[in-house]
Amino acid sequence: MFENNADFDFDLDDDLSLNLTTTDKSATTKRPVESSQEETSKKVKTFIDDLSPNFIRTGKIERTIKSPPENSSKKIRIFNVPKNAVKRKFPGPAGLLPERKNFNLSVHESPDSDSLEIPCSQTSMSVFEGGPWVEMSRDYNTLVEKFDIKWIKTRASLNKLHNRKAPFLGAIIQNVECFDGKNSIVKVVLKDETGEIQGTIIHNLYEEYSSSLVVGSVVVLKQFSVLTAGANNNHYLTITSNNLVTIYWKDADEVKVIKVQQVSCEELMGAVAPLRPQNHKTVNSIVGGGGEDRDIWKEALEATICHICHRPKMQIDEKRELETSKPADFSFKKLKLLEATGPEQARASRLGGVPERGAQHKKFLTRSVWLNNNKLRNIRNVDAFVDSILEFPEKLGWLDCSFNQITEIHESILKFPELKIVYFHGNCIESLDQVRKLKNLKMLKTVTFHGNPISNLSFYRSYIISALPQIDNLDFTPVLKNEKLAPAPSEYLKDSRAKTPREGTKGDD
Repeated sequence: MFENNADFDFDLDDDLSLNLTTTDKSATTKRPVESSQEETSKKVKTFIDDLSPNFIRTGKIERTIKSPPENSSKKIRIFNVPKNAVKRKFPGPAGLLPERKNFNLSVHESPDSDSLEIPCSQTSMSVFEGGPWVEMSRDYNTLVEKFDIKWIKTRASLNKLHNRKAPFLGAIIQNVECFDGKNSIVKVVLKDETGEIQGTIIHNLYEEYSSSLVVGSVVVLKQFSVLTAGANNNHYLTITSNNLVTIYWKDADEVKVIKVQQVSCEELMGAVAPLRPQNHKTVNSIVGGGGEDRDIWKEALEATICHICHRPKMQIDEKRELETSKPADFSFKKLKLLEATGPEQARASRLGGVPERGAQHKKFLTRSVWLNNNKLRNIRNVDAFVDSILEFPEKLGWLDCSFNQITEIHESILKFPELKIVYFHGNCIESLDQVRKLKNLKMLKTVTFHGNPISNLSFYRSYIISALPQIDNLDFTPVLKNEKLAPAPSEYLKDSRAKTPREGTKGDD
């Protein structure tokens, strides 16, 4: 087993024997040895125990190490073996693991789960001393004091949030994490002066406001869901376009405000009122009761009216609002003619709320107008209509006229040179000449005409791509490069030749 002059010079075949029974002692007769040799033998035995774990000691098998003869000139070398050698419970390294201790500890639940929370450190408190937090606190002073993170967690732990929704929260974004995948997730950590809470942001909402939803920004939420889960009663909130009210963020040295949606007195009072047993319309009925609790709720509701409904107008980043705002929605209004109207006639879009108003003309700050699902036969006076509702009508970029009864595309649409998207699907356009009118909209990228009589023509798609070479998308289908390079259909060339002499004759006159 070992080479000559190795650490062991004795032959294990001669000196190590296995007895198959514990009663046969004649096979294991020991020679008389000196005490020093017995001690040496025990050490060797201990070492071999650790060296060869595959030898199993049971009640029927016993290992015996014979001591070397007295006159043996061979020496046995002993390695430094630890005094307290650990015996394996079974072969392999896992046999050296200690016994598992009892970790079944009992935890006493407390109705106040925030009693062990560590408040924000002195270093992190600097974020509450200036910038977006100060601006938000100035607008929502009393509400911030009443509806903080500690209050929300306490009410959630006691299951006292109406429909598991908190009425209000103003908090700083401490951390943002994006997880890409089939269902992208955006996780955030919000904090105020009383603690922190985790949450998620709907991915589409985060993409829309990603430049402002950054660490250090302040968000104002209303009527948002709070989920309590886990053995430790961890709390999580969800941020959607329906409950995100305002974003305060710092750009260089300037604090900017993005108003995601308009909040009326009734909406916010409706969020606070269910927290009381009495859910009536008047403030006195809502805060009915007595004592300190009544005063707190009355103060909060009065603060709602003061700071949300009657507070001075916040500074708005009009340029950014123009690009990110909701559309001016005049769909499903049964309109037959386009006349100059006002922003008041708009309906709250399916995206939630209406666009913000401009500071000068008090009209909508948006580049999108929806006129779909009405009874329009043409779009005459569309320029006057848009001018009456938009703060910057010349910036119109998306016009939806789908699902009407339009037969003619009027030239007034050409007064909006920045139009990029125009929807005419689901109408009654029969002539391809109407399509050619849009050629002068150089920034046009997306058009729709499917659902019109012209879409039944065999050369319909190639005709429109030839007539409008600037577009990249037709009927919600991308225009391929080979489609643009393909020769124009003969019908298009025929129409072009027919128009040229007519225009030339008119010029000669």
